[in-house]
Amino acid sequence: MMRRFLVVATLAIGVMVGSAFGADDYKIDPVHSSANFAVRHMMVSTVKGRFTDVEGQVSYDPADVTKSTVKAVIKTSTVTTDNSY
Repeated sequence: MMRRFLVVATLAIGVMVGSAFGADDYKIDPVHSSANFAVRHMMVSTVKGRFTDVEGQVSYDPADVTKSTVKAVIKTSTVTTDNSY
């Protein structure tokens, strides 16, 4: 029981110390991400679409959120509206 407590306490301290020293970096998962949009067509209907190839990273600074950043690359050649014409 004591060993389990020490392992949990060590992990908790590691997480707190790690976030105290700077930003957490996350990679945008291109397989599970897309950039979506909607545009009005002739003021009658709305066409929805997406770019299927998105990659980048998010840097989150829990100490100062204003220092957090997002960098993304969206390939315009991957645009789709799922319309056949």
